[in-house]
Amino acid sequence: MKRILVGVVAALLLIGVSGAVRAEEGAVHAQEGIEVEVGVKAWFNKWKRELPTDETSRSKCSRLFGPTVEVKLPVHIFAEASYMTSLNDYRVNEAVGQKKFDRKDIDAAVGYAITPAVSVLAGYKQSKFKEESGNKETAYGPIAGVRGSLALNEKTSFYGGLNYLLTKLKVEDAAGAVTEKSPGWIAEFGVNYEVAAHTGVDLGYKYETTKGKDSKIKDTFAGLTLGVKYAF
Repeated sequence: MKRILVGVVAALLLIGVSGAVRAEEGAVHAQEGIEVEVGVKAWFNKWKRELPTDETSRSKCSRLFGPTVEVKLPVHIFAEASYMTSLNDYRVNEAVGQKKFDRKDIDAAVGYAITPAVSVLAGYKQSKFKEESGNKETAYGPIAGVRGSLALNEKTSFYGGLNYLLTKLKVEDAAGAVTEKSPGWIAEFGVNYEVAAHTGVDLGYKYETTKGKDSKIKDTFAGLTLGVKYAF
């Protein structure tokens, strides 16, 4: 319940701040062609970890939830950010027993729209995992990607994106901390539907995978996404 409240409060604060900015600067933004989108997003995903010893562990479904914001400038430049926290732990069954992990994600990027349908972007990603015992794993680093959209009609469109992760993985436990390069990919695609003026709903699928250069441990997260956005 505490995590749900944190996610909801964060989303409400973001929308509230954006509303205040709109009230004070809405006329200026309209003249300059600046568009702001705020919303919330959920990701229902499972975690699979593959070890070089051919051992594989899988988690039950975890739900990530949090606010998103995107600012589009009339010069084809945009900036976006999101914060997501797990509403329920990843429960991973391993040979030594079940482990529980809490997760928090921070993502930020800037991009350029080559055409109205195709954009490139670069940014930073951080995913923090905290085990019930206190051990921590943090994946962090720059990202680069491309995304696009295809309109079916005035209200419906397909979207898709592919990001390359230049990330590192830091593992902290009682023995100390170890860091290694752990690059990977994020692919996401789905459909957007405009349910009302300025309001859209996204339904999609997201796949995220990384692999440690030294440990050879491969982590994969995959599942459905659901989001709601409001454009000012």
